[in-house]
Amino acid sequence: MSIKAPLRLSEAQKSVVMDGLLVTAVLILLSLLLNLLIRPIAGQFGNSGLLIYALVALAVATYCLDRSLTLPRDVTRVWHGVIGGLVGWFACSLSDYLGEKALTGQTALLWLIFTGMVVTVLWRRVLPLGGRFFGMVFLMSWAARFFLDAQEMLANWHPIFVRTYLFSGYLALFGVLVSAVWLFLRARQRLARMWTAIWLWFFLLIVVSVFMGQLI
Repeated sequence: MSIKAPLRLSEAQKSVVMDGLLVTAVLILLSLLLNLLIRPIAGQFGNSGLLIYALVALAVATYCLDRSLTLPRDVTRVWHGVIGGLVGWFACSLSDYLGEKALTGQTALLWLIFTGMVVTVLWRRVLPLGGRFFGMVFLMSWAARFFLDAQEMLANWHPIFVRTYLFSGYLALFGVLVSAVWLFLRARQRLARMWTAIWLWFFLLIVVSVFMGQLI
């Protein structure tokens, strides 16, 4: 009677799970958790509670940014960068709950473009690996939020934008499929898989926000 050996994953398969799917899952769950805490804190403590919440998130983002620039291992720096970028964006996005929509209003596009230009210029010359992931996650979070909010505002002006809002969800779903295929079949290195995981998270974020409720 033969005993089958336990199924063992190859190093590449382990990397797909740990450096790809896990990064995406952590970012999605962290986005969900951070948003779920908003209403209980606002209901219990009002704007003062939200302000403290934002300051705590900002402190966490600053710590993660520092670690993403100073730790010796690339993968560890990337982890701190992606988490710090998401938490940092969330801390800034709470300003929309405290006052005017400075990050998604009419003038927000200029700030988004300007911030993107600064990150692009610093990308190769100044920003180390962890800082690049931090900046990328921050900008992608902001872009997703602006893209969705802008379409919701335009939907109040003309019904056609209701359809474009839904279409953007289906388009993002296609992006999820492309990113997943690239992660499993084309990404060969750990950092390449982590970059792909960021894009997979970005498209999933839009899909969930369009069809289930805003998550960013």
